[in-house]
Amino acid sequence: MGDYKIQTLAFAAGSAGEATVPGPTIRFKACAQYRLTFVNNAQKPYKPYIDTSAVTNLHLHGIHVNGDAPADDVTLVLEVGQSYTYTYNMPCDHAGGTFFYHTHIHGITALQVASGAVGALLVDDHPSELASRPASWPDMEEHVLVLLRVDASSVSDPAPAVAAASGDSSDKGSRRGPTSFSALRALFKWLLGEESRPTSKAITAPKKQTEAVADGSSLETDANGALLQGASIPSLCSSLACTWFSSTGTPPASQFYLANGRYKPTFALGAANTWHRLRLVHASQNGVGVQFDIVASSGQGTGACSVFLLGRDGVLLPTLPRPLAPTSATSTPLLFANVATRADVAVSCPCAAEVCTYDIVYRGSTVVASLVVAADEAAPAPPAPLPTWAPCRPYYLRDLQSETVAGTFSVALGGSTVNGISFSAHTPQYTFEPWSTQEWTVLNIDAHPFHLHAQPFQLVANIPVGGPPGWYQIGDWQDTISSAGMSGVDSTALNGAIHNHNHAHAHGGARRMLSFDVGSGFASKIRFRTEYTNKVMVHCHILTHEDAGAMALTLSTGNHGITAYQINPANEFLCPA
Repeated sequence: MGDYKIQTLAFAAGSAGEATVPGPTIRFKACAQYRLTFVNNAQKPYKPYIDTSAVTNLHLHGIHVNGDAPADDVTLVLEVGQSYTYTYNMPCDHAGGTFFYHTHIHGITALQVASGAVGALLVDDHPSELASRPASWPDMEEHVLVLLRVDASSVSDPAPAVAAASGDSSDKGSRRGPTSFSALRALFKWLLGEESRPTSKAITAPKKQTEAVADGSSLETDANGALLQGASIPSLCSSLACTWFSSTGTPPASQFYLANGRYKPTFALGAANTWHRLRLVHASQNGVGVQFDIVASSGQGTGACSVFLLGRDGVLLPTLPRPLAPTSATSTPLLFANVATRADVAVSCPCAAEVCTYDIVYRGSTVVASLVVAADEAAPAPPAPLPTWAPCRPYYLRDLQSETVAGTFSVALGGSTVNGISFSAHTPQYTFEPWSTQEWTVLNIDAHPFHLHAQPFQLVANIPVGGPPGWYQIGDWQDTISSAGMSGVDSTALNGAIHNHNHAHAHGGARRMLSFDVGSGFASKIRFRTEYTNKVMVHCHILTHEDAGAMALTLSTGNHGITAYQINPANEFLCPA
C-alpha cells in the first residue's frame, strides 16, 4: 500500500475487551443516563494526514437522543489517542426497538463501516408501550443478527471532506487511502496465519467502554441466546468456510456478507414450531433494495417458515404483526433492506425430522447464513397465529397524518449534494422549531436512501417501490427510506442530469431556486416532530455519497426545546381506543 498503513477498525467492550466484528451489543432502556467513553486506539498513520482513516467518532443510528454534544454529535472528531465521553440522556418515553451504532466521520464513513465498525444497539421494550398487547402474545426467545455487506469493488477512501471535519484547511484528505476490502483482507490474512501480527500495530482496534449511570448494566457481553453476537478477532475466520481468504486472496464475489462476523455461518435458532424474535441489522456502504428470504435447505426443511413483521428501524408497526406471505412451498421473505435497515420479525419454522436447516439467502440464491431448528415434542404442530394489536405511542411517535403542519421542506438527494449543495457543518439549509410538526418531501430516494438523524419519521404519502407486499405502508415509522426502483443501478451515473426545483424555506418564508442531481426522481412525503433543540443531520445513506458531500445540516432551534444536557421526563403514552 505504499506509504499507507491499513487501519482495520472494530469495537471492543472496555479497555481489556476483545475487538469484535460486529461490535458488542449494547442495551439501553428509557429514562436513564448513559456515559460511553470512546477511546481511539487506532495506530497513528505512517505520515500524518495522508491516511486519515484513523480519525473517528460515534453515531447511534435511529435512537431518539439529542444530536448535539455531548450526545449524538457526528461533527465531533477524535484523533488518534484521544477519547471522549458521550452522554446520552434517554427520554423517559423512549420506545423499545432495534438500532445500531457506527462511526460517522464525514469523508471516511464508508471505509470505517465496511471495515467492521458497527454494532447492534437494543432499547428495552417500554412497559407503557406494551400496555395494549394481548395477554395471549407469546414470550419469544430473541436473537440478534447483524448482516454486514463487504463490497470488494468499492471506491478508495478517504475523501477531501476530512480536512474540513478536522478543522484544518490544508490538503489533509486529498490523497487516497486503502480500499475497505484491502483492509479486511489484510486482517483475515493475519488471522489465518499468513502474516505475523505487525509489531507496529498497523491493524488495531479503537476500543470502546460503556458505563451505565442510572440503571445498572447496559452492555451485553455474552451471547444471550443461541446466535452469537459477533466473532472475536482471534476466531473471526475459524470456520472452514473462510478458507478462501488463504487460497487466492480474492473474495468469492464482488459483494458478500458477514453474518455476525462470520462468512456463511450456521446458527441454532431453537425449537421448531415456536415463535422466535429475530432482531435484524443490515449494514452496508451502498444499496437501495435487497431482499432476504428464509428458505428450507434442500432435503432438510419441511416447508416454508411463517414470518411476521413486527417493526422497522426500531419502531413497532402501527398495527402488528404484519404477515409476510410465502413465495413458494419452501421460501418466505424475511427482510427487505436498504443500506441501514433494521427489522424485528417473528419467525416459526416447521421440522418433521430431528433437526432441519433453513438458509437465509439474498437476491434469490446467495446464502449468507443458515439457521437450524430442532423438533420439539411439546410443539409438534405450527403455533397458534399471533394476535393483532396496536402499540401505545409516546409523543414523538404519535400519528401525525391529521396534524397541522408547521413547516415544509424539500430534500433532493444527489451523489455528492443535498439540494445541489455540498455538506457544510456550519451553514444549515433549514431551521425549524421544536415541538412543531414538519412535513418534508424527500426526492430521488430510488437512487439515494434518505436518513434523518435522531428522529424517526412517518411515511404519509407515496409508498416506496419494492419489497414483499406490505413491507411499506402509509403511517409506518422509520429513520431511513428508499425505493427500489433503481436497485442495482449505479446512481452516480445519473449525476449529470440537472433539474430545477422550487421550494419554500419555511423559516422566514423566503423562496429559492435550487438545482440538484437526481435519480429517476421518486419522492415520498414524511412527517415528524421533535422535542429537542439540536442539530438534525440529513443525508444519503449510500456512504460513499455521504462522504462525497450528500449530507446537510438542519437545525431545530428555540429556547423551549430539550437540550443534550436534559432528560425529558414526560412519560405519557397514547393508547388505541
